Amino acid sequence: MLVGLQREHAAKTVAGIRTFALITLLGAVCGLMMTTVGAWLVAVGLAGVAGMILMAEGREGRCASPAKQEDVHIGTTTGVAAMVMYGVGVMLAMNLVAMALIVAGVTAILLQMKKPLHEWVGKLDATDWRAISQFVLITLVILPVLPNQRYGPYQVLNPYRIWLMVVLIVTISLGAYVAYKLLGAKRGTVVGGLLGGLISSTATTVSFARMAREKGIEASGHMSAGWGRGKQVTRGASLGAVVIMLATAVVNVRVLVLMGVVSREMLMAAWGPVMVILGVMLLVCAAGYGLMKPGETTDNPLHGNPAQLKMAMLFASMYAMVLLAVAFAKEHLGNQGLYAVGAISGLTDLDAITLSLANMVSRGQVDPATAWRVVVVATMANLAFKAGIAGLIGGRAIFWRVALMFGMVGAVCAGLVVAWP
Repeated sequence: MLVGLQREHAAKTVAGIRTFALITLLGAVCGLMMTTVGAWLVAVGLAGVAGMILMAEGREGRCASPAKQEDVHIGTTTGVAAMVMYGVGVMLAMNLVAMALIVAGVTAILLQMKKPLHEWVGKLDATDWRAISQFVLITLVILPVLPNQRYGPYQVLNPYRIWLMVVLIVTISLGAYVAYKLLGAKRGTVVGGLLGGLISSTATTVSFARMAREKGIEASGHMSAGWGRGKQVTRGASLGAVVIMLATAVVNVRVLVLMGVVSREMLMAAWGPVMVILGVMLLVCAAGYGLMKPGETTDNPLHGNPAQLKMAMLFASMYAMVLLAVAFAKEHLGNQGLYAVGAISGLTDLDAITLSLANMVSRGQVDPATAWRVVVVATMANLAFKAGIAGLIGGRAIFWRVALMFGMVGAVCAGLVVAWP
């Protein structure tokens, strides 16, 4: 009745609330009689529904009201929905109630979301379609054919598990990329920083540092030296620093998600300190944002396709090397070696070291308390790397702001590593 109500409300069709209810009842009746008559009865019922759809589609009927004289029809979507609801009736007869309810609910939602879904498809360009196709290649083509067994020294290189982590990272980044594209012109700078952090915080740092530098060059080219130029440069640097800090804060959420997927023990141990770091970062962001002038904004940068096969292969290689480095350090250097590996691998990326340690915690090879401390050390190295990138690309104005913000967070990270119980 819900699906029929939606069809009757949204489309000019002879199949409405009563027809859809009757079609579902027909499926239930055929399903109940299947045990005594035979499974062929279900097929005959489905053929009958399909025949009714074809007959109604071919018939050029008219509405009952002569004043309107509007064509009555059953479109392809309505016809397919009718066949789905017939199947829902059969599922109910087979006592698959939960699945039947899910199918019916999803059908109603898909029918109702016609306009936004078509608008979304209309927004997709060649880059987006390439991202979708490469995501399918990464997840549905490459992953199933990889061997699920360990190789190499220390028996830590499992091709299937390594690529499964690639799928996890690409899924998170692609989901944020889709949200970034969907929001379009409505997204604000803050929202752009949040989603940019989920896609790639390093790429967001590079983009906004470059924007800050370009604003400074534009100011020097169009304004005389003095207070006006300095004001515009300061605004661009301040906004860029806040967005970079915000994107970096989002990385902590990403780290917690990765821990939760791979190792619940590590998540439980790391939850407290990571949330403290996240809270401090958000407070720093709020303070920086509060010091900015009202209305300060800038265009958000366009992010590239996060599902590129080349980037997936690069991450897989990096992850495999970090796995080997962590295993070697644990075997020969102890915990001090793990901290060194974390500091080096965390310079450019936190995903690989987080996943590597989470996998080792899940196998009982690393203590959870040590693992999250190594991740925090990697975070400190990552902050230093991003501050350097911001200064190198964006100039001194943004560097000092980013360095001040990151310095406060780095001090908190060091304190957590030493003093957290």
